[in-house]
Amino acid sequence: DYLAVRLNGPDAAGVASRINFRFQDTGESVLVVIENSVLHHTTSQQDPDADATVVLTRNGLIAMAMLGRTVASLIEAGTIKVDGDVSSVQAMLDLLDDFEFWFNIVTP
Repeated sequence: DYLAVRLNGPDAAGVASRINFRFQDTGESVLVVIENSVLHHTTSQQDPDADATVVLTRNGLIAMAMLGRTVASLIEAGTIKVDGDVSSVQAMLDLLDDFEFWFNIVTP
């Protein structure tokens, strides 16, 4: 859900992407789909025709999606494994906005 909030809708216009995530530490699987400028996820589902399948741990997801580590650096470090189009995974991450931790809810 947090990744969906961070998706930059205008930048994602025209993007169609399907990426499988398989978590080694929890045994969970998630399908992430970007289409119509929206990111959706479905748990316990995988798409055999997805652009890529990412095998990782929860810490790998945090490093990739929240700490800003690139897909290439995580593959090189052995933190994640990607089967399929590696660039599609990085492209998905590039569509995510970063927000300041402290921001004004109401401005004067």
